[in-house]
Amino acid sequence: MLRGWGWVVAALCLGGCTSSSPSPSPAEDAGATDGGASDATASDAGTDAGDCTPAFDITGTWDERYNCVAAGSCVDQDATSAIIFAKDPDRPPATYTFRSKSGEWTGSGKLCGQRFEFTAKETDPNGSTTYSETGVFTFSDDAHATKTSQYSPTSGPPGACTGAIARAGQTVAKPAPISPCP
Repeated sequence: MLRGWGWVVAALCLGGCTSSSPSPSPAEDAGATDGGASDATASDAGTDAGDCTPAFDITGTWDERYNCVAAGSCVDQDATSAIIFAKDPDRPPATYTFRSKSGEWTGSGKLCGQRFEFTAKETDPNGSTTYSETGVFTFSDDAHATKTSQYSPTSGPPGACTGAIARAGQTVAKPAPISPCP
């Protein structure tokens, strides 16, 4: 089970972005080019761009490193994942969908300035959600960001993660430690 990027819930855009009630919307992974499934269906809490202006275009493939903790135990220490972000053509410009490169999880969020708030989910072959995660990526530039998130599997204790992402081909920073892990 992925704990770094297998997610759902509601993406809220804080710090200047307006948000409204979640409204599910199918969103195609139009920008994905790896040939994987493009079934990103997710909710976006902010359907109105309001004063939400992205600082960068995050479309493309990104590499991630992350650390997670659950019930006081260290899990997924310095784990890795590949993520594909695409602009959601049915939403305002600040809205993105994303998925794992392997296609096992999907999500959506809104990029307001340098802050990307997201929600994602992992599903089993029957389409049932097995894992959900909400969190924030904070971009330092157009090729690097840090992450904090909370996750809830359908079985097992909930947990929290820290991470870092970089555009494919860039160096991904070591993720911040998460207590009680080294």
